[in-house]
Amino acid sequence: MQFRARSNPHQRRRLRLAGALTAATVSLGATAIAAPLDADAAPGPRVVASVSVPGIPAMLAMNSNTHTLYVANADTYRVAVIDGTSRKIVTHVGPFDCCALTPALVAVNQGSNTLYAVNIDEAEVFASHGRRHHYVSSPVLPSQPETIAVNRRLNSVYVTDSENSELLVLNARTLAVEATVALPDNGAPGAVGVNLATARVYIADHWNDTVTVLDGHTNTIIDTIHSTGGYSDVAVDSRTNTVYVADALNDAVTVIDGRSDTVARKVAVRGATAVAVDGGRGTVLVSGTAGVSVLDAAAGTITSTVAVPGPGDVVIDTHANRAYVAFGHGVKVIAGLPE
Repeated sequence: MQFRARSNPHQRRRLRLAGALTAATVSLGATAIAAPLDADAAPGPRVVASVSVPGIPAMLAMNSNTHTLYVANADTYRVAVIDGTSRKIVTHVGPFDCCALTPALVAVNQGSNTLYAVNIDEAEVFASHGRRHHYVSSPVLPSQPETIAVNRRLNSVYVTDSENSELLVLNARTLAVEATVALPDNGAPGAVGVNLATARVYIADHWNDTVTVLDGHTNTIIDTIHSTGGYSDVAVDSRTNTVYVADALNDAVTVIDGRSDTVARKVAVRGATAVAVDGGRGTVLVSGTAGVSVLDAAAGTITSTVAVPGPGDVVIDTHANRAYVAFGHGVKVIAGLPE
């Protein structure tokens, strides 16, 4: 593969997130535990526990049906599986091959309880089904996989490749490539979000400052949204048909109306690197320089900010109304989110 003479923007994102994680958490021996913090504090969004994950917690995935958190570790090359109820690591998936940020990216199919992880070095995607956490690998992919997302209703897995400006569509059961979608030339496709209600797929392009819209039924591009942004993460509220794109470069979250596929507004969040949404409660969480900001989705305003040092990726357990944010050598647990 011939690589272009510019660095990979999404890999820079992974390095930036990993490098920003500086705070320490509590660990006893080799067993990671949840350290209770301010569980008795006044109501409102707050950190209530810290789970130690030795290494560099890079990206997170959440299965709200089982209250299971998956933490991709960029240092140990494996995925920590955390029981959200006990807040303890129950096992690890991997280790995967060394020595890139592998596996730095994970996604989960909540319907089939299947974890998907990207192996950047070997150009593969791994799948681990159920609670036994044995994994199988895809055939070697024709390009270098990076970001990953899942549509459980179409049984599709989406993997981007910024070097070739492509989106691969994999069968979620067989991991075989079913389609290859050419994205805009000279682009750097990064984060991907899926609208389960409309089957539209949103691919943020850090290089071209665009969001490409794909029809998941036909795997064809139907729109391109132009804006100004150093896009680093995408979250979709399928209930309201709203897309949230973290824009670290411009210290904002771009809010896209999924009905018209146009930019509806921008919300200022300094250093916005990761975003998660709970459509049922209308809550949006954004990791930024000041910590984790809580946004009122309807009003598009910040209602509070939870102090977390060097926050990285963030996910929400929508059934338990708790959030998890990667930092330093662990994960912070946030409770007291709006009901």
